[in-house]
Amino acid sequence: MKRISAAMLAIIIALASLNTARAADYTYTGLDYPGASQTQALGINSGGTVVGTYSDATGIHGFSLSNGTYAAVNYPGIGRQTFPTAVSSGGTIVGYYNTVMGHGFSLRGGTYTALNYSGALATYAYGINDGGTIVGWYWNYDRGLHGFSLRGGSYTTLNYPGALATYAYAINNRGTIVGTYSDASGIHGFSLSNGTYAAVNYPGAWWTNATGINDEGTIVGYYYDAKGYHGFSLSNGTYAAVNYPGASETDAYGINNEGTIVGWYTDAGGVHGFLATPGRDPG
Repeated sequence: MKRISAAMLAIIIALASLNTARAADYTYTGLDYPGASQTQALGINSGGTVVGTYSDATGIHGFSLSNGTYAAVNYPGIGRQTFPTAVSSGGTIVGYYNTVMGHGFSLRGGTYTALNYSGALATYAYGINDGGTIVGWYWNYDRGLHGFSLRGGSYTTLNYPGALATYAYAINNRGTIVGTYSDASGIHGFSLSNGTYAAVNYPGAWWTNATGINDEGTIVGYYYDAKGYHGFSLSNGTYAAVNYPGASETDAYGINNEGTIVGWYTDAGGVHGFLATPGRDPG
């Protein structure tokens, strides 16, 4: 199962936060690509199109799901390692594919375009907004791991102040970016709005990853604590846990403007994608 690499790179320690947390009320729907051994949902647009990955005997492949119909997404010539991570309202998909190293891509109107940060050894595209701005991260062997934004063909490097590594994962139509950074104290989520960074730490978690944001500013992601992996949402300063019923692990990953969350969960049957549709506010 593919996991964000920041989670593998930093020391796990306890984090403190003054924000409040509550339970969330959602209607959950499992997603399984036909015939797949594992399915992970990673992105959703406001039309309800979902993108993600599935695994089978031939490797890891991308998919899109629209109006109940699945379609495979495979970067040309790459049979085993394609990872779509986000989709805009206009239907442009971004993600990355692996050869020896990772390379970003966009898919629009059936045409794939490779995305590679100049001089980087590896480039990973993760998010796109409706204006076509793409975010992700790149790796330069001697200069480390950095986030980036790509607009109009021009890349901009993103570094959380004082961080050892920065990963950008999503951008909304207002230009707010969310992601993850690591420093000497551990792994933290962040938001970047109008040039200002802010940390995102789930209360009591050992580490936090922020992976999605919608136009209302609701952030989603997942955190790790003594009980394992859990999804979360953050809206107006209030955190809410997102846990698929009966799952041993839940990872929330993307959110659209209707508040529907996508991600994946693990149970005795394996790894499955999910949709979490918001219901009443439990207060």
